[in-house]
Formats: sequence, C-alpha cells, structure tokens
Amino acid sequence: MLLILHQHPTAERVAGFNAWLKLGYHVTKRPDDVPEGRWAIHIWARCAPSQKRLKAWREAGGDPDQRPKPTYKLVSVWAQDQVAELPPPAKPVPITAPIEEITGNSHEYLFAAVISLAGQIGYTVSVCETGRAEGTCNRQTRQIKLPTDSVPTLGSRPGSTSSPTRSSAPTRTRPS
Repeated sequence: MLLILHQHPTAERVAGFNAWLKLGYHVTKRPDDVPEGRWAIHIWARCAPSQKRLKAWREAGGDPDQRPKPTYKLVSVWAQDQVAELPPPAKPVPITAPIEEITGNSHEYLFAAVISLAGQIGYTVSVCETGRAEGTCNRQTRQIKLPTDSVPTLGSRPGSTSSPTRSSAPTRTRPS
C-alpha cells in the first residue's frame, strides 16, 4: 500500500492493464505534465514457483527445506482515476462500492452472524459505551465492544452482552 500511495496518492483501486479491460475500462493516455515512465504505478507482484521448478523439486526428493520459493517481479498497475470507461457495447462494472448509511435496523441481520462467528473463535461481544471509537477488538482479552448507538436491536441498553463459547451458540443477556 505504501509503495502505491507514494507513487499515486489518490489511488483507491489499482489493477493491471488487462484487468482494467476485463472490468470495462481502458488506461488513459499519459498527460503531458507527467514525465515518461511515471504514469504507471510500479509494484512488486508475487510469482509462485513454476510447475517446472516444482516438478524438478519433487523429482529431487521433495525436501521441504528446499521447496522452490516464490519470486517477485516489478509490474505496472493503474489507479481508478487513470482509466476511463470503454465505449459500448462494453458494460463497465462499478469501481466504487455502493455506500449505504446504517440507519435504524437496516443492518440488523448482520449482527447475529457476527456474534456467531465471534463465538466460534472464542470472543465475547459486548454492547457498551466505547467513547469516540466505533467499536474495539482486544485480542488479548478476546473481547469485541460495539457502541450502543450503532447496535440498536442487539444492545438495547448499555452493558448488554453476548457471551458465546466455542461449543455453544451465542446468547444475549441484559442486566437486571
């Protein structure tokens, strides 16, 4: 990320030349004010060991300590503001995520799944005051804290908690 943002601070989404074509976009021409060789963003792309190298390794005994390592090569990618839509009949896919504000109970159906997953991995979910934070996760105590104002149906009141264990379904308790 740092390498990308250092070269192109406005980059939010990047892809290679052919990937942009598959998405329905084309890379635009380098503007005159951009020096040659500076229009593309250069990143190191991971290259898995070739089938030929893996086959040779297996034939040589397949020692785990000698397994071929991945290599890296410098490739060019372009950001969302360096491309334009292809003309019809191409149908460009949206490159910005649809943003939906969380209001009322619009995302209520997601909380049960989040609590269930938290329970499966041994975390406790609490709905309580979190100050300015929009939620916290403490890996040491295995606690997830959600702010009361963003979880109206799950939390109802400050201090409402879910204490799932690895072997049981999550439950919600309320203080008396």
